[in-house]
Order: sequence, then C-alpha cells, then structure tokens
Amino acid sequence: MNRPTIFSRHLRNSGGFAGTESGIHRPARTQRLNAACSVLLALCLAFTMVIAAPTSAYAVSASVYDVKPNPNGSQTVDEYFGIAGKVQPWLESHEHDDYYLGTEYDGWNSGELTESEIAHCRRPKGEVGSNDPGMNCTGFVTAVFMKLGADVPGKIPHTGIGSWCNTGNWLRLLEEQDVVGYEYDSVDALLKDGKAQKGDIILMLCTSSVWSAGVDKYGNYADWHIGFFWGDSPSDNKYWHSSHPVNGIDGGESLKYSNQISKIVPKAQSDKFFLLPVQHEGSIELTKTSNNPDMTASNGQYSLNGSCYTVYSDKALKKKVGTLKTNASGTATIDVAAGTYYIQETAAPHGYATDTAVYTVTVKASKTTKLAVKETPQSAQAGLLVAKHDADFGNRAQNSDTSGNVPQGGASLAGAEFTVKHFATDDASKGPLRTWVFATDEHGSLTLDAKHLVSGDALYTDSAGNPALPLGTYSIQETAAPAGYLLDDTVRTITVNAQGSTEHSPVYQTAAAPESVIRGGLSVQKLDAETDGNEPLGEATLEGAQFAVSNGNDNPVVVGGVTYQPGETILTLTTDSEGFAQTAEDALPYGRYLVAETVAPRGYLLQNDGFASEAFVGEQGKVSQVDEAAENQVKRGDIEFKKKDESSSTALAGIPFRITSETTGESHVIVTDENGYASTSSDQVPHSSQTNGNDGAAEPAWEIGVWFGVTESGVQAPVNDALGALPYDTYTIEELACEANADKSLVKQEHVVVHRDMRTVDLGTIDNLDLYMATQAQDASDGDQVVAADTEATIVDTVRYVGLQRGADYTLHAELMDASAGEPVLEAGEPVCADVQFAAKTPNDSVEVPITFDALALEQTGPLVVFETLLDAQGNVVTEHKDLEDKDQTVTVVKPEIGTTAADGSDGDKTVSASMSSTIVDTVAYKGLTPGKTYTVTGVLMDKGSGEPLLQDDQAITSSAEFTPEAAEGSVEVVFEFSSCNYTETSIVVFETLLRGDREVAVHADIEDEAQTVTVEKPSIRTTAVDGSDRDKAISAAKGQKIVDTVTYQGLVPGQEYRVSGTLVDVSTGEHVKVDGKELTSDAVFTPDKPSGSVDVTFVFDATSYGSSSIVVFETLYQKDVELAVHADLEDADQTVRVDQPDQPHKQEKGRGFSKTGSMLREYRWLAAALAGVTVAAASLGVWSIRRSRRGETS
Repeated sequence: MNRPTIFSRHLRNSGGFAGTESGIHRPARTQRLNAACSVLLALCLAFTMVIAAPTSAYAVSASVYDVKPNPNGSQTVDEYFGIAGKVQPWLESHEHDDYYLGTEYDGWNSGELTESEIAHCRRPKGEVGSNDPGMNCTGFVTAVFMKLGADVPGKIPHTGIGSWCNTGNWLRLLEEQDVVGYEYDSVDALLKDGKAQKGDIILMLCTSSVWSAGVDKYGNYADWHIGFFWGDSPSDNKYWHSSHPVNGIDGGESLKYSNQISKIVPKAQSDKFFLLPVQHEGSIELTKTSNNPDMTASNGQYSLNGSCYTVYSDKALKKKVGTLKTNASGTATIDVAAGTYYIQETAAPHGYATDTAVYTVTVKASKTTKLAVKETPQSAQAGLLVAKHDADFGNRAQNSDTSGNVPQGGASLAGAEFTVKHFATDDASKGPLRTWVFATDEHGSLTLDAKHLVSGDALYTDSAGNPALPLGTYSIQETAAPAGYLLDDTVRTITVNAQGSTEHSPVYQTAAAPESVIRGGLSVQKLDAETDGNEPLGEATLEGAQFAVSNGNDNPVVVGGVTYQPGETILTLTTDSEGFAQTAEDALPYGRYLVAETVAPRGYLLQNDGFASEAFVGEQGKVSQVDEAAENQVKRGDIEFKKKDESSSTALAGIPFRITSETTGESHVIVTDENGYASTSSDQVPHSSQTNGNDGAAEPAWEIGVWFGVTESGVQAPVNDALGALPYDTYTIEELACEANADKSLVKQEHVVVHRDMRTVDLGTIDNLDLYMATQAQDASDGDQVVAADTEATIVDTVRYVGLQRGADYTLHAELMDASAGEPVLEAGEPVCADVQFAAKTPNDSVEVPITFDALALEQTGPLVVFETLLDAQGNVVTEHKDLEDKDQTVTVVKPEIGTTAADGSDGDKTVSASMSSTIVDTVAYKGLTPGKTYTVTGVLMDKGSGEPLLQDDQAITSSAEFTPEAAEGSVEVVFEFSSCNYTETSIVVFETLLRGDREVAVHADIEDEAQTVTVEKPSIRTTAVDGSDRDKAISAAKGQKIVDTVTYQGLVPGQEYRVSGTLVDVSTGEHVKVDGKELTSDAVFTPDKPSGSVDVTFVFDATSYGSSSIVVFETLYQKDVELAVHADLEDADQTVRVDQPDQPHKQEKGRGFSKTGSMLREYRWLAAALAGVTVAAASLGVWSIRRSRRGETS
C-alpha cells in the first residue's frame, strides 16, 4: 500500500534543487510529532501547502534542464576533483560494513544555508559514530569525495542555494568543467547503453512539469537525486545512495530513511538521467613460471602460490602502491591507476629463490598490462650423500672427507650399493619421482654424481648444470653389502627443505650408514694322538687345552669392545671334556685368524712346542673349523714291585696281581717272576709279547706283556713298545688268590699314581698277613644278651678282625639263626639279615652290624645265633664265622609280661563309695619291655558278677596310659573316672592290655584276680529331729516354729558335693506338711571332708494347725540329682517331734484384746464423724480467715 509521503516529511529540504520542502523527517522526531499533533500538523501543513506555493526567491533558471553533457569531455568528475580512480576501491572497501550503509537520511531546511548547516548533510556513521549521524543524497557523494581528498567546497560551483549540497550545482560541472557525461530519458535506457560501471555517478532530475507543480502524480515532492551506480555489470540495476521511501515508482516503497543499496529510484517522476563516469583503474597481470621445470615438475615442494611482488610508483621503490600475490598457477592481478610502476619480488613462493630483479610496467586505464617472470627453484648442491663406516670404529669422516673411515679385519667399505629414491613428500605410497643406484668408494663415501652412479634415472641439475638435490625426501637403502659386512636394509632418509632466499640455501644432513661387520666364530678340536679320537686315555683329559687366537688381518678388529691391531692376541680358547673349544658364533669379525696351542690339557704333552694353524671367518653366525686338528700324546709310565711272605721274607713267585684303572675300569694281570719281581715296563717284558694274555688265564705267567689303552667307548690304542704301558691315571694293585698265597691276607693297594711320562713307579715290597675274625652279639638297648620281644628289636653284632688290607673295601653279611633248629630265622618268609660296608682303616679293627627285626612275630622261643660272612669289594668271601655253639654269638628273646592292682582313687582301699564321680586307679606292673620305646596300656572295667564290661552312656568304661619305660621292668598307673551310682554292691574287676603301637604285647584279664578287684559301697544316712529353739523333742502349735534335723551319713566321697533334701510328715495322717498348698521342704548342700559325718537341715513353719500331733522328718541324699540314700521311717522316734498346744494363760480371753481392723473402724466411727466435722469446720474457718485477711479484716 502506498503511503502518502506528506505524513513523514521533515521541515528541512533534501539534496534537491531550491524551492521545495522535500526533506524527510527523521524517524525519532517524526514519532514524537505524529504522536503529539498529527492532526493539527496535517491541517497546518495542508493549510500551508495550499496557501504557500514556491516563491521566486527559491526558483531555479529553467536553463538547468537545458544542460547537455559532453560524452567526450576533457576529464572525468573524479579527475576534476583530483581523486582519479579512487572512488570504486574505496566504496568496495565499505560495501559490507556500516561506514556509510545504514546512516540515517537527513536533509536541509529551505533557503540559504550556513556552512555548518551544509556540513550537517554529510555525516556518515563511519566518521561521526553515534554523534548524530545523517546524510542527504548529495551529502553522501560529497562525503565520499572529501574522504578521498577532494576539495569539494572549493571546486563545486556556488550557483543558487545549498552550495555543494545542492544536486544542481553538481550538474553544472557537465558544462562548466567539461566533465564527461551521458544523458538518458529513463533508467532502462541507461542500463541498456552499457556504459555504466560500478562507482559512476548517476544524477536524476524530476520532470519540468513536476518541478513546476511541486509534486508528482503519486504525491512525491519535486526533487532531484544523486548517487553511485553499483551494478556488477552495466545492466545490473543497483544504486548506492541516501534516500527515503518513494511512492508509485518501482522499488521506491521498499526504500528506507537511510544510506542503502537498492534499485535505481528517483525521488519523484523523472525523465532526465545523467551518467557521470569516474575514472576506472587499469591492471597488472603477473605470470610466474619455473626456469627449471625438469626439477619442479610434479614436485609438490615447489609452489608458485604465494609469491609476493610489491608494486611501487617510483624507481626508488619507496612509494608502495600494492602487492601482487600469485595463486597456485603463478598468476596475480592488481588494479592500479594508469601510470608507470616498478615491481620487485619481496617474498618468494615455497621452494623458489627470491627474484631480485626490478620490473618496469606502464598501465593504461581500463587496460591490463601483462608481466611474465621466471623463478629459479631452490636445490641443495650435490655432495656427500652417504658416509658408510664400520659400526665398531664409528664415523671418522671430517665433513666430506671420509678418508678416516677404514674397514675392519678382512672386510671392505668399497662396493656397497645404495638405492636412492626421491619423493616429493614423505609419503612413500605416492611413489618416487626418480630412482638411482650408487656405489661407495674404498672409504665408504657415496656422492651424488656420475662417478658413483651405477644405474637409474638422470640426475637433477641446477641452473649452472651441476648435479643438485631438489626439495623433497630421499630414501636411502643399502641393497648390496660390501665384502665382509652385513646388508643393512634400514631405510634412511634425508630431507631437503626450502630455506633462505637463494638457489642453494637448502642444505641436508649426510646420512651416516654404520656398517655391521660380518661376525662368526672359530673352533678347534683337540684329539688323542694314539686313538686319533676325542676320548682321552686313562685319567688324562682333553679338557683344559688353551689356544691363543690372534688377528691375522691387515686391519684392526674389534672384539668385545676392544680394538686389536694386526698380530695381537685377541682371546684364549679352552677345550671342554671332549677336547672341543670354540668362540661365540659372532665373536670374531670377518677375516683371517691364527690359532696357537699354549697349554696342553692335563695328562698330555705339548706337541712340537705348541700347535699353530689358522681359520677364516667369512659367514655371519657360522663357526669355522681350524684347518688342522690338534693332536697330543698322552703321558705314559710303568710300575714295579717285589712280593714276599711277611713271616719268612721269602720271595713269592707266580703271584698274580690285577692292575685296574680307577678312572676307566680297564684291568689287566701281571705275574711275579721267580724273584718275586713284577713290572709293566717293556724292559721286563715287551708290551707286544702276548699282550694282556694273563687276563683270565688259568695259569698266568710272568713272560706275558701288558698294555693299557682302551677308551671309554672301547677304542683300543695301538701297542707301542717305545712307550710306557700305563697311560696317565691312578691305579689299584690287587693281589689275586692262588695256591701260593692261601690262608694269607690278600694285598690291595689303591691310588697308585702314574702321572709322569716315561717314568716307572716303584711300589717296593708287598707282604702278606694271616686272617682272623670273631663276633659278639648283644641287645642294642642295654648291651646284655637278652632281647625284649618288640616290633623293632635290634641285635648288635660286634665283629673283630685281624689281617685285613689297609684301605680295602669290605662287606660284613650277618644272618640270624634259630640255635635249636639250626635254621635261619624268618620274617615274612624271608631270612633276617643285615649288611654293613666298610673300609679297613687298619688291618686290625672291629665293625658293628645292627640287625633289626620283629621279635613279636617270632615263632621260635629258643636262643638265636648270629652268623657273619666277610666279603671283599668284588663279593668274594674273605672269611666267615658261623658257630651255633658260640655263646658270644647267641642271644635270647624274652616276651613282655604285666600284672595289675586296682584300688579306690580317693583313699587307696578296695572299696569305692557310690558316687557320680568315682575313681579307680589300676597300677600295672610290667617286665620284659624295651627301654626307650613307647607303649600303651589300655584297661576296661568288668562286672565280676556278669562278666560283662561296665557301661556308661551305653559305652564300655575304658582308660589308657602311654609311657616310655626307662628300664625293662617298672609300673604305670591307669586311672578310671566314672559314675558308680548304678553299680552299688558291685564287684568291679580291671582288665588291662599292653600295646606296642597297634600290636598287642601282653594281657592281664583274670576275673577272679582279687588284686584287680574293687567293690562299690552304697552310702547310708540316719537323722535326729529336735526343736530348733531348745533342742528338745516338742514344739508349740504356733507360728514360726523351727525343727532342726541332724543327718548322719556314711560312705561318702570326701571333696565331692552332696545335697540332703527333707520333708515334714504328719504322723497321724501320713500326709506331708504343706504351706500355702505346697509340701514344705528344706535342703542342705555340703562337701564332706571325710566319708562319715553329719549335716543339719532346718524347717521353719506355722504349726498352729498341728496341735497335739507328731511330725516326722523324711530325708533323701542326692548327688547331682541322683538319689543315693533315703531315710523315711514314720516309726523312727529319732526323726519325730511332738506338737503341743500352748498353755491357757497365754491364750487371749474371749471378748478381750483388739478387734479386727474392720470392727475397730465400726466402733470408732463416731470419732471419725467428729473428726470429719472438726476438719470441715477448721477448713471453713481457714477459708473464711484467709478471705478476710485478704480483705484486710480481722477475725
């Protein structure tokens, strides 16, 4: 809906021409005026408008409408004001803020304006803030121009009113200043002409008829309008201006009272539209490319984006106009005013060197000047790429000089091949740009040049044509190791990053490639020279031989962190039990080593003053064998001795002796000659003469040779008469039995040592002794020859011997015999035997042989004899002692016995008082026991009358005692505690059983044995009742009478608690005396200190109703509620007292004495009434007195 413009007008005029009131009211003020006097104002305004028409004072010459713009004017409007080319950029910088936009529309009053009023029309928010901003249309244009430095007040024509604030004065610039302009009759015509550009000024005049009328047909006041074309294209209908709503014109009603961008809308119907172009800039378009595309192509490390070229307007490069910043394509554009400019790069893009050249360009208005520049990519100068060195020696390179790097041992640093890949990024999945294979020289250096290149792509070159490394990541991986080193397939990377501003500013870190030398080991085998095997002879060993290993290379080696020069000893190997020695599998670096024996193993000779050979270590983790095995000769010697009879000193010929290796067990026989002499030396008999023929021979002879040389696995060393018969070892010389040494102690000499090469050990003269053996058998527990029958009875047989071989091993075998039957004693079907092994420390000594057996299980009851047999180490019988009649070898086994004596535990007699806790002590006497062994006596109480066990809680009454006797005879007590109340007048017999473990050893169970018997006696009581007051036999028929009954008892157990409970019985009726309907009873609890005694039971009761009667006391004896004895005899005078009637004088006369309580009250009820009356009167008087006293009255 169109709103009449008149209701929102202000009293100031707009930026239009003179003579109209077309200024627009501010919204805040309008609201206040409309609210207070809208109707009056409307009438006043209407009246004013009707009456007041434009006067000639504000008229403008009609010649303004005749102004014709010159399209070929000499200057644009902005050139005229000295701000050429600045309008559009300035406005674009505020297109999206509120510097201008939104500033309230504000016009000016009609008539001549002061300078302050004119300035009031150009106050954008961006300049004055919130300090009363406001602009009219011409004020907006003026504000823009003045902000850009234009002297608008000084250069605008001052014709008419409003000065520069009047649109008409801006129109005069077309003809007076020859400003370029175009005229159109409509907005559509202007847009279709295609000349309008963003920032040009559009000035609109209302039609002359509207101007004359002062208002158009839509009610819009006659007004002119000015603003900036703001279309993005010449046909784009956009206008930046300060205006207000306009009725009836397209887009007018949507306008606001502010600075805004909208359609092109005049303030009233218009038919003249003037376009005043402003000068638009030319542009510079810079295109940047790489001058080394071979290096930069496909390499994302090089970017043309972000290069900054500063544009200056002077050669001295002081006056900066702007900056050209390239995009990813290397292009950049800047709009500048026409003129000459000087351009220099101030920031190179990533990966390029800074371009220091200064470029001069000339820019024409609305024209683009193109500038092409070349950029030099950065790269690193190719140098040492990889420094390969021995990992143990470390990197000794000094910068690019690698001559200090040398290989280890027999290895080489030359010929290591590395595959080098160039990646644009560190993401290897995208593939390399180029790949090469390079090889190292003798010092392990690898340089990126043709000399070291093996294969691959072309090398990159820099601007001078030299090899270079473009930006990016380089992976370096060894693909072929040099001789003597392990392949290290570690992928190393170096990075060439953009830095600095020159072509070769980037640098990289040489990749250090420590090379791990191949490491292996070596081994040496020590062999026996006779058997050519790795088993030693005799006690000799292949273990412990030492070999020195030295460096046989031209270069040092590192072993265990220590550097060894050529010829130096590195380590010492020591052989094991099989003669083998080796280093660790990775002990020695690649190369040649010398091995020399320095110490022979025990029992062997150091051959040829030391063994020397060599080995080559060439494979990782492999142990190389020394070229030749090290063989050593075992040390060999001989033994000799003479044999004679000790008693006659006669030489004994033909005596065989067995020589046995104490290490291997190899054994051979030699025989004494006619002089009693024997020797293993080939000087006596050659070893090769019927070698070892005496072994197992029925008739051994001294002319047969002997040779030792069998290894543990049975390998025989060849016989050699030039050597000793006995290898390095320790031997045992043992005389064998024959006719010539019968009844003699056979000699055995151990630990004969043959440790020197080619030496004979002289054992001297070997004598014989006579043999003798005797024995003594005894009980192990007490040393006599009587053995108590036990599950583990032990007999110790002490064997004395004479004539045994000192240091020889023997075994004594003992066997137990039944002397009566002459048969072996059997246990579980097997003979009872024992063995003791011993070494004879001296020829004459003794040995104890313990024989342990189950004597309880023996069926034999007669004497036992011990037989002894002496055996040598080979199990041969040396001598024996077996004589069934020998008393020293004989022992007798005795069976244990027991007997018992039972007694009362309280007083030791044979009578037990019936009690809840009775004690019987049974003393068990024993004999024939083994001291120190543990036994158990178990007893049970038997009823002599029934022959059955006594029961308590349905279980037999038993007891036991465990003991360890110190002697074979003695006694032990077994205590029985039980309740004998139910067994009064019963004879109790104690049965006992002796156990050893769970085995029954002896029993004593005789039901007729008086010593084992006790009798249970029943307790008895009697009582005597008397008057408690005077101790006579009569009490009074009165209240509070006391009867004391003295209870005499017999057969009690001292120290135990009992209770006597009594009741009173009326003799005449036989009924119990009752109190309150209950029988009268009295108890006395006591603990006797003797079996016999007495206790008093006292009764206190009302005997009034028992006058002339007799009362008897019944008593019962209890222990823990068990009745033990009763005395209840109505005829017993001792238990009876008489109840007498009281004498007459003591009785109350009839009608005398006090009445019952109720009667007394009846007799004295008059007194009660009187007392009640007095009380009421006193109370009334008291109340009356109190009231008067309160009133102040007196009584």
